[in-house]
Amino acid sequence: MATVMALSGCISQDIMNAPWEHPKRSVEQTAQDRYRCIRLADKRASQQLSHEINSSNAVTDPGSTANESLDTQFRYLDARARKAEEFENCMTALGYRLKQSED
Repeated sequence: MATVMALSGCISQDIMNAPWEHPKRSVEQTAQDRYRCIRLADKRASQQLSHEINSSNAVTDPGSTANESLDTQFRYLDARARKAEEFENCMTALGYRLKQSED
């Protein structure tokens, strides 16, 4: 399970920490837009995760099996990936693009 949690952190942080650029936005405006998109993505991913857990009764209790617990961990991993996707969609909708590396 530690591997699942480590992977979930990598998925969302990579895209959210990536350099985004917009030709008509200041650094301050970019920071504000990034913050708004993170909040929106977090809200949407949390709502979807809550819905999935409630609809499947995947809430684990101390007596749950290892498979049920692992299933719940993967749901959290999916939620992190969903958060990253929602963030990327939000930034793209605002006209931002990922800054290309200058190698």
